[in-house]
This record gives sequence, structure tokens and C-alpha cells, in this order.
Amino acid sequence: MVAPRVGAWIETHRPVTVFTGTVSHPVWVRGLKPLVDAERLLELCEPGAIDKVRYLVPRGSHTWEVDVFHGANEGLILAEIELSSEDEPFEKPAWLGKEVSGDRRYYNSMLTKHPFNSSNT
Repeated sequence: MVAPRVGAWIETHRPVTVFTGTVSHPVWVRGLKPLVDAERLLELCEPGAIDKVRYLVPRGSHTWEVDVFHGANEGLILAEIELSSEDEPFEKPAWLGKEVSGDRRYYNSMLTKHPFNSSNT
């Protein structure tokens, strides 16, 4: 019998400075980490948490990452797609709303400090 993996999904949206021996360097963190490592990484983060569920939605040759927010950001739904260049063509689903790329109000770091609500859209 295999024991279940206990851990936490950690994803940073900016580098976390990690000290290894005598060198500090920024790293991006993403993936399932052992719980003890996840707890140590969380100590390095700013306060606040984002409560969301991410759905992967295939469309054409791309996959949209659709985040449905809960808690303080209830009602917010963001969709993003990875493109190889700014001018790469892609299929825009009918459910896609306005473009918010570059709008700091929708950055996770801002949503922890200034949660979404209908009055700040």
C-alpha cells in the first residue's frame, strides 16, 4: 500500500529569495511541495491568501487557465492564456470578458490587500 502524498500546492507570482549555503538567489516556485517545505515557503510570503479554484479549459490549440475566486474575492473570474508572442492568433471564447492584462487591481498581490468587489471594477 502506498501512503498518500501530504503536501501543499505553492505558486509564486514573483521570485522568492532562497538562501542556499552562502548564496541567496530568487526562484519561482510552482508545484506540490512537502508540507514542511510549503510551510517554510509561506513564512517568506506577504500576509494574505487567495482562495480560488483553477480550471483548465482547452480551446483550439491553447488551454485557458480560468480562476474562479471565493472568499473576499467572491464573484471574480479571471481567464488567462499563454502565448508565444503578443501577436499570436488565438480563439476568443464567447464567454471572454474585457482585457485586464496589466491592470494591477487584478494581480494576486493586490487582491490580498484590496479584495475584488463590484464597486472597484
